[in-house]
Amino acid sequence: MTEPLTAIAHHKYANITTFRRNGEAKKTPIWFAVRDGKAYLWTNAYTWKVKRIKNDPRCALTPCDVRGKTEKGPTVPGVARLLSDASEIARAKAAFRQKYGLGFAFGELFGRLRPGSQHVYLEITAGEGA
Repeated sequence: MTEPLTAIAHHKYANITTFRRNGEAKKTPIWFAVRDGKAYLWTNAYTWKVKRIKNDPRCALTPCDVRGKTEKGPTVPGVARLLSDASEIARAKAAFRQKYGLGFAFGELFGRLRPGSQHVYLEITAGEGA
């Protein structure tokens, strides 16, 4: 049996669907990387998607293009959490380096140079209520 996230791992972008307090679904296109059956996201700590995940960890990943237009592939429901452990963050960074190479390296560098920018890594475990 194939891991659910493996089916979308080769896509460059995915829409992450997160949920507002009132239950309304919100989609945002993101970079993501899959390793060892988990999906990882890298984003600014102060984005709405991070705030929504803190309130409700349910989410879903759907392949899309850079503008968020859905592409062929399954929607994978899951549960997200913020990573805080250094070894978990290192695993997420390694997954991004492997998938995006210099694009990720430059993004990470420019993210550190931008004043007030603080990035976080999220881990998504596939499955309803995983």
